[in-house]
Amino acid sequence: MNEWNYRICEVCLKNAHERVVMVREVLVSADIKGDNKKEMWVCPKCGATKFL
Repeated sequence: MNEWNYRICEVCLKNAHERVVMVREVLVSADIKGDNKKEMWVCPKCGATKFL
């Protein structure tokens, strides 16, 4: 059985075998009004993102 943890960065785990904990961030689109916002998990090491 595979163990899956949402907060661990899968990219860092697969490539460097490191367990990097992702942080919650609110990302805003680049439009002028900034209407589109998404709360996501972001890896502080490689920058990979996951939707909540």
